[in-house]
Amino acid sequence: HSDADGSLSLELEEAYRFARFCFEVALRAVDPLGVALEAPRASELSPTASGISPVSNGDSPMRLGPLEVTAKIQAAITAWKERPEEMTKVCRDCFSQTDCNGDNVLHWNNDEIRRFMRSLLARYHIPLPTWPDQRWYDLYRLVDLDRSRSLDASECEILARRLLEELSRSATASFA
Repeated sequence: HSDADGSLSLELEEAYRFARFCFEVALRAVDPLGVALEAPRASELSPTASGISPVSNGDSPMRLGPLEVTAKIQAAITAWKERPEEMTKVCRDCFSQTDCNGDNVLHWNNDEIRRFMRSLLARYHIPLPTWPDQRWYDLYRLVDLDRSRSLDASECEILARRLLEELSRSATASFA
């Protein structure tokens, strides 16, 4: 409720909250990345609120606008190019965390590969896109060249890079 004092006019602070609310709603309506975004809460509509929430477990939607999501994706890609050894370590860490049965490969059918991708995105505070399952599966199959329905650590690193590139392409196409 923007007119907090019921005066049928907006004070500067109320006008700011209303404008921010309208802006956030408009951004969410566009949803160029297919990312699940929550509507802003009243507590987030003040000029001091950041509007960005920390990643909790990688499964819940994050309150990021499309430009912030794009910036996070680009930062991850830039980090990959500038510090590939760090990116390899991040991928290996995510791989180790999601290899449930310890067989040194991740499998599609037991959800290890999807958990790997979710873990990677959470590491970079990138919200999950609301892609259909087939799109995730197709991305994984591009990397599973031997059709083993599993990926080793090096294949997962390729998958991670493809995931970030796909997210980047989606963002670029949406803003063009």
